[in-house]
Parts: sequence; C-alpha cells; structure tokens
Amino acid sequence: MTPSIGTPIPVSDLLAGLFFQKNGEAKERMLNLSGKKYCCFVNSGTTAFFLSLLALRQNDSRTEIILPAYTAPSLILPIKSAGLTPVLCDISLTTFNMDIAKIQPLISKNTLAILAVHSFGIPVDMAALRRIASENSIYIIEDAASSFGSKIDGCYTGSLGDIGFFSFNRGKNITTFSGGCLVLDRYKWFSFISGQISELNELTLRQKFLLAAKTGGYTVAIRPVIYSIFEPMIRKFKYHHLHTSFDSFQYPKFQSNLAARVLRDETKISEQRFQNGGYLYKALFGCPSLQLPDLHPGARVVYNQFPLLLEQPAKRDQIHQKLTGAGIEATVLYPEPIHRIEDPHYLLDYPVDPDPFPNATYFSKRLLLIPTHPLVKRKELEKAAQITRKEL
Repeated sequence: MTPSIGTPIPVSDLLAGLFFQKNGEAKERMLNLSGKKYCCFVNSGTTAFFLSLLALRQNDSRTEIILPAYTAPSLILPIKSAGLTPVLCDISLTTFNMDIAKIQPLISKNTLAILAVHSFGIPVDMAALRRIASENSIYIIEDAASSFGSKIDGCYTGSLGDIGFFSFNRGKNITTFSGGCLVLDRYKWFSFISGQISELNELTLRQKFLLAAKTGGYTVAIRPVIYSIFEPMIRKFKYHHLHTSFDSFQYPKFQSNLAARVLRDETKISEQRFQNGGYLYKALFGCPSLQLPDLHPGARVVYNQFPLLLEQPAKRDQIHQKLTGAGIEATVLYPEPIHRIEDPHYLLDYPVDPDPFPNATYFSKRLLLIPTHPLVKRKELEKAAQITRKEL
C-alpha cells in the first residue's frame, strides 16, 4: 500500500536534528526562498495564520476575512479566535481555487484581508488578486500550507501577499512532522509577532522527547512496505474528527534543526512532486466525465496531491475503491464544504436553501486525490491512471 502522504525524512536528518545545532539556518533558507525580509517559526501553520491575523488587527477596526468555501475547515478556528468574521467565497470548478470573479461583491468597509489558499499546490492567480486588494485597500494573506515549492510567474507561493504562511505538518510537501512558519516584509508586524511568540509556552522535556519519537515513527511508517503491514494500526493515529481548538507553542529546537536539513532537499522533493503530478495530468487529460484543474499559464505546480473532479459521486467512490484495492491510498479530503459543517465551532450564518456556495458543495462530493509524494513510484502512477481511465 502506497500511503496518501509520504514526504520522507532521512535518518541522517533526524540524527542531525537531535545532535547538531543549526542556529538560524532554517530561517535563512525560508528568507532566500520567499524573498521576504522576516521569518518566524512556530508549532503549526494554524498558529502562523493566527499570529498573522493578530498582526493585521493592530490599530485596524476591520473584522472580515474572505476565504474559499471549500478548504481546510480548521482555518475557521484562528479567524474566530482572533475575534474576526469568516466571509466565504465560492470556488471555481475550473481552477479548483477560490473564484476570483466572485470576490468583489463580498468586499465591504469591514473587509480586512483576503486569504489566498493555494489548494492542492495549485497557485491562485495572484496578479488578479493583488489588483483587487490594491483597489480596495485590503491585505492578502497567502496560505501556502499545501503548496510549498509551487510557483506562479516565477515567484514562490507564499511570497506574493502581505504575509505568507506555510505548514510543515506530516501531510505537507516539506515536513518536520509538525510546525509552520510565516514570512513578511513589515517590521511592525514582525516585531509584534516575535513578541507574541516569545510569550508562548515551550514544550516540556518529555513532550520534546515524544515529538522526536513520533517524528522517527512517522518516517518509518510511511515506507510502503511498513505501511502495508501496519496500516490498521497506523490508521488509529490519523485525523478522524474536526479539530475544535488549536494549541500554540514555540517551535522546538529539534524541529528547527531538522527544518534546516530538510529544506536543503526542497528542490529535489518539489521536482519529484512536480513530475508526478505532471505525469497524471498528461495521462488523464481529456478523459470523459473527468475535470482536471485549468492551470494558470505562469504556474509551476508542486502538487500536494493530484485532484480529480468526477461528474458523478458514485463514480468517484467506485474509482476510490478500485485504487485502494490496487494498493494506492487515494483520499476524498473534506466531505463537506465549510458552510455545511454543523459543528458549533464552525457554524456560520448562511442559509441552507438555496445553497449560497453550490460549487463548493458540488466539489466536495466529487473530488478524489491521488498521492504525488516522492515515495510514489512511476508504476503506481501508471496503475492509477490506467484504473481511472478504465472506470470512466
């Protein structure tokens, strides 16, 4: 079984993270990559987003954040925790990202920022988004959590907004098992965020040990041979429920050292994901009853996973079952768009009928994701394409 996630962490990098200090190297690499002036590491992409919101809120009374109606539901938690209001925008069934044409009507005098989510690694048209933001004097926060390494018009995602944040969680393009960072240019925001981070708790020695142990366990468990044997046990450690809160703490030294090592391999890992996704795109392009994302001409997509949009939900489920049976762990991601989630932590004031975001609802029932990480072999990609074409 090839797992849905599988960014490898070499044992040499784990040992280096434990025993060799790399003070400032991870930040230096992120600054070189993004072209920004400042970088802050924290325990997660969620915390990075939360601190970004707090920074923007300084001396600004605006309270609304525009974000796509189909994205990680957990993004709602930091918005609400910062005392702000989520404003959803429908997605495009062509680009698989937020529909930029539908943003302007959502902008009001209370709009603080637009959250540009580069879903699945596919870059948003940032030039168009920046024009909207500039014309309306609002900020852009880039969610590059799933698009590390992707570029648009020659620039890395995460580098084109007022603030960009990344995730190094275990399912992301580059991983230190958990963690995140944000990049920005304004010293005022950087100073504020640095002060906030200094007040966060550090992990205890026991917690640091457990985190290092889990990181080592992860890099062993994702190996297809190991995963095939222990998948029923590994499944228990996966996320099965919506998060109702998030923890914030300082980025442990072990992970900072590890980040300095894994970021050295960013180009190689990104190239493998780019090639794997590119193969699937060519192999499945033009298949009947199947929609692939329409990519921006200036985009270089480093896929977190490769998205397929099937016309019929039943066909999606059928292909999903066939791929799993063939040893390829495809996934269906979020079963509901944000406005359909009934958990009180996520509940927003939108009507049930008529559906305010029909594309997001349609998308949630028809999306299928194929893994593109470096541990996926070409023969598995060929098998995935063959199964998909046959079922269509």
